[in-house]
Amino acid sequence: MPERSNEKRLKLNQQCREALAANIYGLLRIVVAPEKVRLQPRPEDGYAWSVTIANASVLKSSLSSAEISKLKAANSSIEIELERIRARLNDCLDEIHTVRAEANELRHDMQILRSHNKKLHDELTEAKAGIAGARRILNSLQTEGIGIELGTCDIQSSANGIHEVASEVLD
Repeated sequence: MPERSNEKRLKLNQQCREALAANIYGLLRIVVAPEKVRLQPRPEDGYAWSVTIANASVLKSSLSSAEISKLKAANSSIEIELERIRARLNDCLDEIHTVRAEANELRHDMQILRSHNKKLHDELTEAKAGIAGARRILNSLQTEGIGIELGTCDIQSSANGIHEVASEVLD
């Protein structure tokens, strides 16, 4: 027949393991059976503990050989740490939602800018085509011996003159 202190330690041990397994799942979404939880996990376990200096002594032993006082301390500190972690997670989630909203706004702005950029690109292509057409007309007029002087002061009237000459040539 097991001693009463052993039963108590076994019960606290199980509670601690269950709380730690729930903590691992809650934070990392890793399922670890309570009997497989380690205070000193190996790298392949996929989890690690972050503890305060006051609770560091709890991690120095294994759960199966821990003293009742350390198991009680571990159980109470798990609950406190879970509350702190929940609060930090909520803050992180709020920040994530804010960042996502900002990212969506930026995506929308990018779509508008891309559309505007495409419009400007199309206008530039159209202007280049107009200039190329004007050059062809100018070259054909020059080949026919008609000279056209383009001055910097009278560009608008010269442009009008090119259009008039172009319409005459095309007629």
